[in-house]
Amino acid sequence: YAMSLERLVRIVLATAARERLHTAALVVYVFLLVGVGYAIPYAVTALNTVVARSAVAQAQHGIRVESQSLLENARALARDQRLVAALERGDRLRLLSFGIEEARRHGIDSLIVTDASGIVHARVPDATIVGDRLYERTAWGRAVSRGQDIASTEAGAIRALLIAGGVPVRRGPEPIGGVFTLRILDDVFARTLKTSYLPSSAEVVFFDTSDTVVGSSMTNQELFAIPSEIRAAVRAGVEYVQEISISGTDYSVFTVPLFGNDGEVIGRMMVLVPAQPFSVAAMLAALLSLVFFIG
Repeated sequence: YAMSLERLVRIVLATAARERLHTAALVVYVFLLVGVGYAIPYAVTALNTVVARSAVAQAQHGIRVESQSLLENARALARDQRLVAALERGDRLRLLSFGIEEARRHGIDSLIVTDASGIVHARVPDATIVGDRLYERTAWGRAVSRGQDIASTEAGAIRALLIAGGVPVRRGPEPIGGVFTLRILDDVFARTLKTSYLPSSAEVVFFDTSDTVVGSSMTNQELFAIPSEIRAAVRAGVEYVQEISISGTDYSVFTVPLFGNDGEVIGRMMVLVPAQPFSVAAMLAALLSLVFFIG
């Protein structure tokens, strides 16, 4: 860095001779340049932090969009008289057939239908796992049992993390069950979130509360290269920003907790954004200050 600053000062002197700058003005400019030079590392770090925060906000926006889409799907299914009639009859085969058809049509990872007490009558694609009490096992099931609509990230009954849309199913004013549309926070969703919402070359990783990776847009080799202090921040469940190097690429890493609809932490999300190189930032700052001074 000292050598690069020395070269910049030499450029300034040559420019001053060419432009016949006044000596006092030259001294002011050199001091300005040195000040900018020493401030650059802090400015670059701040810039990378802002970019990482922005990427996290974009990822959170993508999750909210997905949760609202799932909620609208659940509301539409709850109004479908085929589902209402099959649920009233307790026709699990018809409910399963209905769930498979609708999950395929709407591109939903999983669909669950329960009766009024929260007993699962149909689950797609895990058709053989029925009879469990979803309202007792999950916070999102309990919310629907109280008559609430949900659209949130949640801890799953089978899968570790998911986005859930859920509503009560009613015949008139009386609840007769619940319907839930789910998106699993797995590798497929992580890659979709990256492609649709994150900046180019950014990555996203989902962890459950035990620090286990449940979904990632990164390769296994890249995941293994994540430093231990980042993992420690994940376990602590706090917002954390740090610059790290993985497989030769410098990243700004931002880790944030994921909350369920009841306000409890159900996992973490890590967003990694390629960091702005110091050398590039320093060059831009020097050029901008030179143009500003001469101009």
